[in-house]
Amino acid sequence: MRASTFKDVLFSNADGSHSAAVEPLEDFYSGNAHIVNQNQTAGYVIFTQDLVSTIERNFEYPEDANGNVLSLVTDGSFGDACSEDLSLSSYYGKYTVNCYIQSTTPFGPFGSCRKVTGCDFFFSNDDGEGMHIYGVYDWARDGYELIIFPSGTVQELNSLFPDGSRINVDYYDAGKSVEDNLAMAHTFGKDGDHQTQVCHSITI
Repeated sequence: MRASTFKDVLFSNADGSHSAAVEPLEDFYSGNAHIVNQNQTAGYVIFTQDLVSTIERNFEYPEDANGNVLSLVTDGSFGDACSEDLSLSSYYGKYTVNCYIQSTTPFGPFGSCRKVTGCDFFFSNDDGEGMHIYGVYDWARDGYELIIFPSGTVQELNSLFPDGSRINVDYYDAGKSVEDNLAMAHTFGKDGDHQTQVCHSITI
């Protein structure tokens, strides 16, 4: 099963209006998925590209199992800290960059953030200059490799974060206005004559 590229969903209410976007949108298998009985709706649900979030989120740096908090400081001891990871770029089909950070050993691991939703970040230096990051393959692989899916180039990253730079992390809201979102709607209900379930999709 392939994950949808639609980041937001709006369920209809019984009176025909639609709800606010479901936030956060949890994976089905997380145990926190938003499930609605179709009888409590007006017979449609809308999936959209990416709406502006209504939730203010403050980023908390990852911790390992022992509560040690990750510190992101670039390590350019052997040249530029960041370089393209050709293997992962080929595997994922999207630009992937490996940045050396000062070793976190013996702490870790610190995990990743690769989901379709909730993994947009803004990495900035202490001057406030930064870059939108589409996700994190690994926060600290082997204790010293930060692997990311950046919106810019290796050259730009190395300019922003030379050796010894602290990487400050915040969430990034790449959401679009309602008017600028593409969407797909599912309409559903029961056939009046045969009481059979019917479902149609409409692209907006």
